[in-house]
Amino acid sequence: MVFEFFGPRPKAIIAMAHIGALPGSPLYDADGGMNKLIDGVASDIEKLQAGGVHSIMFGNENDRPYQLKAPAEGVAAMTAVIAAIKPMLTVPFGVNYLWDPVASIAIATATGASFAREIFTGLFASDMGLWEPKGAEALRLRRNLGRPDLTTSTPNSPPRSTPARSGCAPRARCSPRSPTPFWCPARSPASRPTPRTCARCARRCRRFPCSPTPACGWRMCATCSRWPMAA
Repeated sequence: MVFEFFGPRPKAIIAMAHIGALPGSPLYDADGGMNKLIDGVASDIEKLQAGGVHSIMFGNENDRPYQLKAPAEGVAAMTAVIAAIKPMLTVPFGVNYLWDPVASIAIATATGASFAREIFTGLFASDMGLWEPKGAEALRLRRNLGRPDLTTSTPNSPPRSTPARSGCAPRARCSPRSPTPFWCPARSPASRPTPRTCARCARRCRRFPCSPTPACGWRMCATCSRWPMAA
């Protein structure tokens, strides 16, 4: 079972209905207005349902560049579009307002959606800045609005971001074009580190300090891939 509203079906196709740029976003078509948004997504809904999809999720992917907190005009407009489209829906539907879980829950509740999708937990460094989803606030809103049955889902990992960590960056690598390789500033001396000799295989590590490790990448032998490195 995927979600309860899908019944016993082991697999389901959730199709995206991309609403045009909403009011307040840079790409919004003020001349076309709300009617153009509704007409555009209505055409997509007809085709998707005729194709046999099992569910539809409404999203605001056209609101580039994205914001981590949804503006009031965006939430109101997306709610109005979904409400206008709802009478023609024959399948369950969900909501995903990028990138605000509280707004996604609010719109899903107001429109009677079956599920809401967003990033609810974690701390990420992203192209939008430090990303801290308000998961606790979103789930409390779901309870306070009387929709504990509203299903929530989240992607495996947010796009264009990486989990925020303290200390060094394990993914960093030194470039052969760069005279100064990356190393963990918390563990290395102030001067540029030098290659070390592996205490296990007695070979000099040529990749130091670029060998990937669970910590900071400057103590594992690139030859035998084991600990420790000797000075």
